[in-house]
Amino acid sequence: MTRDVLVVSGSDINKVESLALNRGSPSRLKNKRLYMTVKMQYRVTKAEGVKGPWKVSTAAYFYALHDAEQRELIAFHWHPETEGQKDPHLHFYGASNVAAFLEKVHLPTGRISLEQFLRFLIVELKVKPLRNDWEPVLRRTEGPYVQHRSWH
Repeated sequence: MTRDVLVVSGSDINKVESLALNRGSPSRLKNKRLYMTVKMQYRVTKAEGVKGPWKVSTAAYFYALHDAEQRELIAFHWHPETEGQKDPHLHFYGASNVAAFLEKVHLPTGRISLEQFLRFLIVELKVKPLRNDWEPVLRRTEGPYVQHRSWH
């Protein structure tokens, strides 16, 4: 979808680390006049058994879709450390031409994996992936997340 680089801050044990596509700036999507932003916070911890010896847990995420002028259209958020924002949610922004009463409210969602967001862009918005084998790649990388996630 983009050739922009995903940068991670580190892998210190029990410390909240971060990753961001294109250093957190919107990335242009192939074959579309759309952009996306991907940012995530994560924590590496010791784990036992099948999850071990290490486990990476999502601490927060921010996935957004932007128009050609890089104005936010929609954004999937989960940032449980923010007071009053414990649950995952979706935002619609003014650039999406949504009714004013829906703009910026927190619409509840389940947790959204990065793979779900990318699949949404490819399948629903017809963004052209850079790889023909995108679906098995997303399934393979999403599998451990689904199998070992702490809550749904």
